[in-house]
Amino acid sequence: MIPAQGWNDRIVVIPTQPVTPDLFRGLLTHSSQPMPEQSPTQNKGFIMKKLQFLALAIFSLIFAACGDSNSTSTEQHEHFEVEGWNLYSAEWDTLYSVYRGKEVSKLPGLKVNANCMSSHINIKFLDENKKEIAGPNNDEHSLGWEVGNKKILDIEWEGGWGFHLKGLKEGETTLILKVKHHDHADAKTPEIKVVVDKALDADECPFQEDEDED
Repeated sequence: MIPAQGWNDRIVVIPTQPVTPDLFRGLLTHSSQPMPEQSPTQNKGFIMKKLQFLALAIFSLIFAACGDSNSTSTEQHEHFEVEGWNLYSAEWDTLYSVYRGKEVSKLPGLKVNANCMSSHINIKFLDENKKEIAGPNNDEHSLGWEVGNKKILDIEWEGGWGFHLKGLKEGETTLILKVKHHDHADAKTPEIKVVVDKALDADECPFQEDEDED
């Protein structure tokens, strides 16, 4: 604790650490110590100091409790929990789906030609009831990814909950998508198989980058 000037220029004490129950009991003990024999004027000053000390201790304890409660509530609100992912083509055909770790078979999957970029792939999430929900719309969450072989595949991301596949070299690799939240991931997919087919000339690619602008 440190002394500070206040309350009619008397010296009061300001806590420099969280006021725990043990510390609070200590403050109460200090404030309830017997008053020494003094003149009426001195006794009045002594009582004022005790009351100021006690009031400060109570205020600090209430403030610390409120701060802890708000912090816990905020952290719970910010966490984005999902049970599954749906990936759609630009035409909203289902390309890939997974729920609680179980992938849906007989879907087209993710494919792109080398030297080409795929059309926009849209992401939707599934809650615990398998109901489709949109991704969070705030500055604290964003799309993240992890490519198994970066010599074969790259990801083009322009913000939001969607992306493009960018084929670099013919072959197969894996992709893990994530919901990034600060320095960790709130959710992520299993390893998704991605096939990069033979290279095409730029004008032969099924999707042209300027199509997004139309």
